[in-house]
Amino acid sequence: MRHLLACVLAALGCVASVPAAEPEPTSAEATAQVLALADARRFEAARFESLAHNPDAGVRAAVARALGELANQAGAALLGGLAHDPEPAVRAAAAQGAGRLAGMLPEKAGEREALGKELRQLLQDPSPDVRAAAAWGAGMATLRGSDLWVLQRLALEKSPSVQAALLQELWRFSGTLWIKRATTFMTRRDARVRLAAAWSLARSGKAEAVAGLARGAGDKDPLVRMVALEGARRAKPGALWSELLAGVTDADARVRIAALQGLATTLAGDPGRILPPQAVEWLQKLIADADPDRVQERVVAIRLAGAARCCREQLRAAMTGGESWASGEALVAFAQLGEMGSDQTVREWSASSDLARRLAAVRAFRHVNQGQRQLIGALADPQAEVRLAALEALGEDTSPPATAAITKRLEDEDPVVRAAAAQALAERKAVPGTGELLRLLERESGKDVPDAAVALVEALAQGDPFTDEVKAALEKLVASPDPVVARTAWGALVKRGVSLPLPEVKTGEDIAFYRQVAEWAAKPRWLEVVTVRGTLQIALDTASAPLTCFRIAGLSDKKFYDNLTFHRVEPDFVVQGGDPRGDGWGGPGFVMRDELTLAPYEAGSVGISLSGPDTGGSQLFVTLTPRPHLLGRYPHIGTLSAGLEVAQRLRVGDRILRTRVGEGPLSAYYAIWYGPISAERLDREVAGWREEREAYKAQQSWLDMLRTAKLRYGLVVAMGTWCGDSHEQIPRLQAVMLALGERSPFEPPRLVGVDRSKSIDAKLYPYGVVELVPTIVVTTGGSEVGRIVETPKSGSIEEDLVRILAPIEGWELPNG
Repeated sequence: MRHLLACVLAALGCVASVPAAEPEPTSAEATAQVLALADARRFEAARFESLAHNPDAGVRAAVARALGELANQAGAALLGGLAHDPEPAVRAAAAQGAGRLAGMLPEKAGEREALGKELRQLLQDPSPDVRAAAAWGAGMATLRGSDLWVLQRLALEKSPSVQAALLQELWRFSGTLWIKRATTFMTRRDARVRLAAAWSLARSGKAEAVAGLARGAGDKDPLVRMVALEGARRAKPGALWSELLAGVTDADARVRIAALQGLATTLAGDPGRILPPQAVEWLQKLIADADPDRVQERVVAIRLAGAARCCREQLRAAMTGGESWASGEALVAFAQLGEMGSDQTVREWSASSDLARRLAAVRAFRHVNQGQRQLIGALADPQAEVRLAALEALGEDTSPPATAAITKRLEDEDPVVRAAAAQALAERKAVPGTGELLRLLERESGKDVPDAAVALVEALAQGDPFTDEVKAALEKLVASPDPVVARTAWGALVKRGVSLPLPEVKTGEDIAFYRQVAEWAAKPRWLEVVTVRGTLQIALDTASAPLTCFRIAGLSDKKFYDNLTFHRVEPDFVVQGGDPRGDGWGGPGFVMRDELTLAPYEAGSVGISLSGPDTGGSQLFVTLTPRPHLLGRYPHIGTLSAGLEVAQRLRVGDRILRTRVGEGPLSAYYAIWYGPISAERLDREVAGWREEREAYKAQQSWLDMLRTAKLRYGLVVAMGTWCGDSHEQIPRLQAVMLALGERSPFEPPRLVGVDRSKSIDAKLYPYGVVELVPTIVVTTGGSEVGRIVETPKSGSIEEDLVRILAPIEGWELPNG
């Protein structure tokens, strides 16, 4: 009895000593915890186990995505549990996480097979969204036999959206087994399915895909035609020649651009081909077209003219035009013609004080006599931008003089030039020996800009054989305080089959910060980017990338983006800006961890540029057309709610004037119109225009004086449909004209639209530079007699008009 009592008391004592269970965190708190763990790239098994059972499905889905990003083998079991979650959104996130994790683990890791089994089962899930996510996961993991899983599911699949998800991943698999199957989908009724099939066929580069692409080039959907013609850039030169020629005159600009680019690639690979006369004539017209809305198409046409060695006069005219991007591309194309004097023209540009002209000259050196010597000389230019451009322009030149000159750039003062030199040598398989690479890496230790160190790590890892010395050096670098260097070294070791945990990142943030982010991201947010060509209004995707959106918003609040440029414009693909260096290598001084979801990259999607995993910074890109290959591989931070037409007219070098972030509904959006503008269109399409005109009451005394004018006068107005002063003053000008009636001395105003660059066609406005808008020019006999700039000096349009006409008409006026 005494023994029994002791046992009972002991048991009671044991129970009493067990601490109380930790209370379930709220959804907001759990979200903050997931953000903190993912941002630090820290895998805490117990914490993730708890969060994976949180009542909030949104938290569980976030856990599944985070597990895929943390590259920890122990995460596979947790993902296996989440793959059977009752909520489809969680299972879809588990499919994404499983595909990503399987792709990041060493090839021989046993967990890869377990993750593959989950993906194969998720391909049979009742939910279409889950099956679509599993298709992406299979493409990401590229496990042995995963192409067969996808094809087997495709044979059974009835949902067009899932068929499209399966088809658009097929190109990631080696072999040609899938091509015949994908080709059969080119005749399906649903355009999404045909587009996805064309996408994989176009990216395969295989001869077997050409028949399907030829069919797609005649599809009724312009996006299918565009993607099919893009396939010519990977196919054997000439495989789609007739389809490309037909595409040049397509009704859709996206198709025309794809055709022009395909023809340029074909001619580069098969220089013996000649464009037919009608195609040359079309090119000539397009190169001469100054329509601001067609500038990207015009630049592609200029590039084709260089490859085709035609359109000499049009290229000369474009070179002397005022548009920097088109002029530079015209110089490169003109150099390809091999015309007498082209070498001298390129040298003159290279001596210019204008950086854009010098960079164009560097690219043109490849096509002129003694071009290699000029490029090697440019590698020693005082400006880092020129040295960088020369490295790129040397391209595939593997000659000893070029290789020796590039090797010297490993000691360049600019870290980006050093990085580019290391990459160029790695591509040539001409990197220095292990000892020298280790010396260079030691020199990069502690530098603020890690680009050179990263390039050297990648070069070191490519060495063969993979020696113990290299392995030891990489293992040491995994502990680097720079997260990008550490991540690069880790990735190199994993590729060599070494199993290591992902390096943790010291974020410097506490849980309170992540709570703030979660609270901020719970509300609708937007980012407005005002450029010289118009405004991009972005609905931020805080659900997909809360930390990234929060940090981009912080940069905007600090005016980081003001006066930066769009340094990259790829017609039909993306525009990209936000780099303080202006060359694609710069950033804000920190990097962000990737937040990756399956938010689609459609036309107008906004993402973060990367140079590798977890390398995002300040550079944003906007997709101009759907781009499925970006899905789940780049952080998706938003979608254009307005301004896609602005992105489609941006040029290399265009400035970002300002940005701002807001909450709730977006502000009113005003499109930019170019050239002649009719009063009827303003009334019809600009909100409040008619009301402003009808509300304005002109002063009768000034109207009476204007009616006594003896001469006739013209009015030419440079205005901006984006400009508040134009929205105020031009309706008032129209009101004055209406009030004057039949006794008006003025011809109807001729309205000419401009963007924020204020560039204007001199044929429409032959009165010099437009500095401010609106500018109302008063003329008689074709000559200017005065102007009203921005707002009337007197406070009213009618009084300013009287004061302009008074010296001519002989009116005596009171001092104003």
